[in-house]
Amino acid sequence: MIKVNDLTYTIGEKQILHNINFQIEKGKIYGILGENGSGKSTLLKTLTRINNVKNGKIFLNDKDINHYTSKQLAQTIALVPQQTNLMFDFSALQIALMGRIPYQKPLYSDSEEDLEIVKQSMQLTSTWHLRDMNAQNLSGGEFQRLIIARALAQQTPILMLDEPISSLDIRHQFEIMNLLKQINKDTNTTILIIIHDLNLALKYCDEIILLNKGELVAFGESKKVLIEETISKNFGINVEIKDDWIKIIR
Repeated sequence: MIKVNDLTYTIGEKQILHNINFQIEKGKIYGILGENGSGKSTLLKTLTRINNVKNGKIFLNDKDINHYTSKQLAQTIALVPQQTNLMFDFSALQIALMGRIPYQKPLYSDSEEDLEIVKQSMQLTSTWHLRDMNAQNLSGGEFQRLIIARALAQQTPILMLDEPISSLDIRHQFEIMNLLKQINKDTNTTILIIIHDLNLALKYCDEIILLNKGELVAFGESKKVLIEETISKNFGINVEIKDDWIKIIR
């Protein structure tokens, strides 16, 4: 589905990603892990072509990502960014309807099909009852679910999320992760998520992409990547793993 070959990304003279290679399969949840500054967000932005791919190749469904039009790409990959800033007072429904833009012609109003798709997306994320509210008045958890609803309304086979739970309390973190797991199960959507909590990654992700200083240091099944030795080496902490739970021991 996604194949990354020899990907390197440089800003000025600073190399952010170094010779990255991996392959994403359909229908799995991939956790992107690493310390701050390891290149996680840069990788996600490059996979979505926010960052131009100049050194290396990214193939999306066997086609060079640079050969996709912006519209084609938006119909294939939906992105939930780390932060979403609202410049105007939009209702929750208006925000979710933005997910239909890749399918609409200029100056055309929302169709009945658009409205039905958005309704389903908002119902799935438990935000339909918030549709008439000012999006700026939503709680953190409500707003994050709404942005996921907007992404779902794009009806893409791939969903990418940049730290969607980092600013949420623990209850809402589990709420979002359970939602993503259900979406993955019900629609076979391939999900890539940047996440910091190792236990949530171990619980919810099928496979892990582990970065360290811009290099891919481990890639594979979560239980095989998130082992005591690898965690200690790449995060600088000593842990004990028992019954699929990672405990920091010092």
